[in-house]
Amino acid sequence: MGQIAAVCLAILLITVAPSHAEDRALSDEQWRSDIEQMSAAIKDIHFKPFHNVTEAEFDSAVAALSNRVPALSDNEIIVGMASIVARLQDGHTRIHIPRLYPEFALEAEQGHSGTPPPKIVSLKFSHLPVRSISFTENDSRAKLMASDRLALPGVLAVLGISKADDVLRLTTVKADGSIEFTMLQTVTEPGLDYQSGLPDTLPSWQKHRDRYRWYEIRLDDDTVYVQVNEFEEEPVRPYGEFVAETIRAAREAGVSRYIIDLRHNSGGIGAWVTPFVTGLANSEFNEYGRLFVLIGRTTFSAAQHFLHKFEEFTYAAFVGEPSGAKPSHYGDSNRIVLENSGLTVRVSTIYWHSWLANDFRDAIQPHIPATLTAADYFAGLDPVMSAAVDYVAPPSLAGQIDEQFRRRKNQNALLLFTRFMSDGTLADHEHVSPKLRSMADRLAKDGYVRPGFLVYFLVNRTFPGDSTTEAGLKRLETLME
Repeated sequence: MGQIAAVCLAILLITVAPSHAEDRALSDEQWRSDIEQMSAAIKDIHFKPFHNVTEAEFDSAVAALSNRVPALSDNEIIVGMASIVARLQDGHTRIHIPRLYPEFALEAEQGHSGTPPPKIVSLKFSHLPVRSISFTENDSRAKLMASDRLALPGVLAVLGISKADDVLRLTTVKADGSIEFTMLQTVTEPGLDYQSGLPDTLPSWQKHRDRYRWYEIRLDDDTVYVQVNEFEEEPVRPYGEFVAETIRAAREAGVSRYIIDLRHNSGGIGAWVTPFVTGLANSEFNEYGRLFVLIGRTTFSAAQHFLHKFEEFTYAAFVGEPSGAKPSHYGDSNRIVLENSGLTVRVSTIYWHSWLANDFRDAIQPHIPATLTAADYFAGLDPVMSAAVDYVAPPSLAGQIDEQFRRRKNQNALLLFTRFMSDGTLADHEHVSPKLRSMADRLAKDGYVRPGFLVYFLVNRTFPGDSTTEAGLKRLETLME
């Protein structure tokens, strides 16, 4: 069972002590009406609501929660509703957990269109004096949202993780094995300043998170660094002009790398992806090892479409952590405000398929894995950017594919082959066959028999009739048996 599904079931199976309904903000009838409105909206609006859960299972969960309403508190009902929506395993379909301090919430939680507060203040969850730096439809996104939920003691109390909804006893195991206990009290005073813990001199990727897009030339790194934090709805300046300016600035500065940072980008308008693709696919930067895209858990929605396009039409290398969305996913959610509570529900309306047929990947994987640790964050370091700047690409297609197979990134290796063979600017594709065959033999010799077989299979299918390829294919097929 997947991580997300297990979390959903854990939420539903928790037994809670009966609460006093008279202490609640809404009556039983009002809560049941909102639960029904939520259920109806998902069924009416979602493109395909029951792709991960059956309608019978969904209806049963809705009925169970509705029946238990008299014995539940407001918090328990809200978390119960959120757990039902989470069963869909769709990052764009969710119920917003309201909070006293919305500024502490991840941008991914609030949504591009903003989230109005509930009608009743008591429905807002209190918040611990910590903020995440890191919904969900894949494991990468689950890691992002887990830290957000852990900062809401009202959620933790409902789930049985903590005993109180106003304080959390945190146990930390240090690097030396010692254990430290910390008591975190919820924030109740308005107007408190948020302290990020970052050093005074910010790394580039943290400098201008409030901007939709910006860039700078970094001569020491031989790089133009372009950060796109959201594909805005109504840009004052066309994206095509922005892309053209960055390419022109890079040429004038004489830098050889073009790096695009999407680590803060949770989406926006997908149409603005196109200028980046057309501009860079036809530029001198479109080479493996010169064009990089930095990705992570927040890379989602329209930013995921960006990765699709660059994967199909460019030689970009992805650096960082797996993306926060599945390549094929539901999106373009409608916002529904529940009548009695004022809670906000978002429901997907469109299914976006990746450029690959039958693309069942959980996320787009980085070619160059790099993870930001807490120590890196508070020291103002950026290991993801460093990984891109320090990377030296293998000079041949065979070497690039070999590297990905040895990193267990089999899908990336196969897509590098596909991208090369679909490149209409190249006059000769078959000249790479001898190096690919030699690389496949080395893989098999080193124990990567199946990857070696796949290389021979692809070469034979692309350039059939070659006796050397056919013999190698048969040899590795025998080894696999």
